[in-house]
Amino acid sequence: MLSSPLRFSTSRGHPSVLAGLGALLIHAGAVSQAFAHGDLHDRIVEITAQIARQPANADLIFKRAELNRQHEDWPAALADYAKVDAITPGLPGVHFGRGSILLAQGKTAAAIAALDLGLAAAPENVEALATRARAHVALGDVDAAVADYDRALSLAPRPEPDHYLERANALAGAKPPRLDEAALGLEAAMTRLGAIPSLGLTLCDIEVRRGNFDAALALNDKLRARLKRQESWLERRGDILLTAGRKAEGADAIKEALALVEALPAHVRHTKATGDLEARLRVRVAELAK
Repeated sequence: MLSSPLRFSTSRGHPSVLAGLGALLIHAGAVSQAFAHGDLHDRIVEITAQIARQPANADLIFKRAELNRQHEDWPAALADYAKVDAITPGLPGVHFGRGSILLAQGKTAAAIAALDLGLAAAPENVEALATRARAHVALGDVDAAVADYDRALSLAPRPEPDHYLERANALAGAKPPRLDEAALGLEAAMTRLGAIPSLGLTLCDIEVRRGNFDAALALNDKLRARLKRQESWLERRGDILLTAGRKAEGADAIKEALALVEALPAHVRHTKATGDLEARLRVRVAELAK
């Protein structure tokens, strides 16, 4: 499945579009809400029955295209996009949907071409900009990717943390790595969105790569203090200390993480995730003791 629903408007944004398309999904987030009220397959069956009664209803066909795309039935989705395009040619949402599928299929250049067409008509579609940024990353064009991420983040009323993370990972994965830019972007994200753990964890990793061990430890401590469950963050603190060459302190942090796991209630401790963490920590404590 795609990592997140894509918010792709179908309208060109002017009143000459078919009046019926005024009811089209403003974004596929509305489709994702429908998923919560029924099985995806059931929704496709339901809309297919409606289309049988209204075969020229572009609204319904587009909805089914988006559902099929989320279901990763790409041939069916592409066929529906083609039907919508035949009824109302050139709608941005059709280009965006095609672009996302082409990117998922590894047809990166074709994905960018489709997204370019849609963004020419709807240049402020945040998710389309982020999708094109991912395509640029896949082609190794980090500058173009960062430009698209920056525009998407500037347009979004409340940006997705994932967009900041993707931007930072693109910069950190550049050749050579652009770690300073990645760190600045994540700091800006946390200023704007708050101390989101996923942002902080990535920033910690980048600070370690930059050799800023004290900054990484301070951030780890700040984020860990906000959480009830701290075992994994203590393990990460130990990793930072070990990487910094502070082996005794690192070993102590990992031992402390294991002690916290051992103190958990049985119903928590015996879950698979916690059991895996405990097993890993025991191995690590034994190895560090050697």
